[in-house]
Amino acid sequence: MTGQRLSLAALALLSAALAYGAARYGATAAPDWRVSMALIGAAALLIPLLERAPGGPPALGAWLKWPMILFVAYALFQITPLPVFSLNLFSPRKAELLAALADVGQRHGFAPMSVVPPLTFDYFLRTVTYACVFLVAREAVWWNSARPWVAAAPMMAIGFVEAGYGLIRYAAGLGKVAHGSYVNRNHFAGLLEMVLPFFILYAAWLVRKARRSGRWPVKLALALYALGAGACVVFAAILYSLSRMGFAASLAAMIAVAYLQFRRQMPLILRIALLAGCAVAFVAGLILLAPAEMADRMANVAENGDAAPALRLATWLDTLHLIRDYPLFGCGLGGFANTFLRYQTVSPAWSYPHAHNDYLQMVAEMGILGSMLPAALMAGIVMKTIGATSKRYEAHVRFLALACAGSLTAILIHSFTDFNTHIPANAVAMSWVAGIGVALSDFPRRGARPNRFG
Repeated sequence: MTGQRLSLAALALLSAALAYGAARYGATAAPDWRVSMALIGAAALLIPLLERAPGGPPALGAWLKWPMILFVAYALFQITPLPVFSLNLFSPRKAELLAALADVGQRHGFAPMSVVPPLTFDYFLRTVTYACVFLVAREAVWWNSARPWVAAAPMMAIGFVEAGYGLIRYAAGLGKVAHGSYVNRNHFAGLLEMVLPFFILYAAWLVRKARRSGRWPVKLALALYALGAGACVVFAAILYSLSRMGFAASLAAMIAVAYLQFRRQMPLILRIALLAGCAVAFVAGLILLAPAEMADRMANVAENGDAAPALRLATWLDTLHLIRDYPLFGCGLGGFANTFLRYQTVSPAWSYPHAHNDYLQMVAEMGILGSMLPAALMAGIVMKTIGATSKRYEAHVRFLALACAGSLTAILIHSFTDFNTHIPANAVAMSWVAGIGVALSDFPRRGARPNRFG
């Protein structure tokens, strides 16, 4: 079997994993996540075969490979039993907890840094799975270099179906907001905001291609209608999810795409003017495009419930107290919910399994030192993706890279006020987009001697 066929088989397994996870409430329940994880594992088994096939992708750069490896290894380090005396240096608060247990007769010679080792092991498996998604997506783009959009098409289809399902349920009165198969509207919007740029940028590339050739065949017109309808359905679903940050992140993503597309054609003063114009466009979009219910939610910052901005701010402040007690190595991946109970001062009747800020929760669970690993990995991914938006690349590569950049922008912005990366289906989609973006940066530049791209 050729590398291209193997990559398509791996992509099909990856698509099945995301589709199943999205349909099963984001794969938040352990049994559902195990099914998605098994499908991704099956796809990952094909990676060694793809690597050995002639004409495979170049080796992953050190700035991406080592942060990824160390990130996975760090999760294992957090559950590795260490001498108790060493915890006084690595995790003084955990050492205090063990000392309290010793007072009631439960003495330990060795103990892990993680407060909840079983949950940290579960997150170790998650990080391995997301790394596999990243690698499979990268291989799929490389082996389908003549048609790289093939690697994004399944994700677009899944997002469209999810958006349509959410709108149908909302129109039928089966919910006050559109949330599709997700329990939480913010996570529903989180998936769709990553998909939306692909519809828009694919249509933009087709228009550019037609304008350059001077030909507008019926097939192209039908494709543009389909992409336009898809973009409208996905954006409408985001709007009627009434997710404030989902809406804002979607607008910000498309504005970021516009800036990346036009920035290299302008001198510095015009770039500054473009940024100012983007800011105005963002505010205008918030005002003009938001439905009445969304506008009411944005205006009402004092609404009741754990999602209210004031309560989230209080949660973030309490999380800072947790970070103060576990500063260097954190309380362990997945350990936030159990550890936070000691520091929670807001809404005692509510349980807070997440900090509603992925960055704060990352520092709380991994510590300042550990958080440098995913931060370095994501910085490398973003830089590679933005690099592929350069005019040095062919148009079909550049527009797909712009879509990836917009997608990553949306989820990274949304992560300031939510926990989308802790929803397995959304984390799979994010890893998928990252794999595509990094693969595109390895494509030959204009004028370069082709490798297997012909």
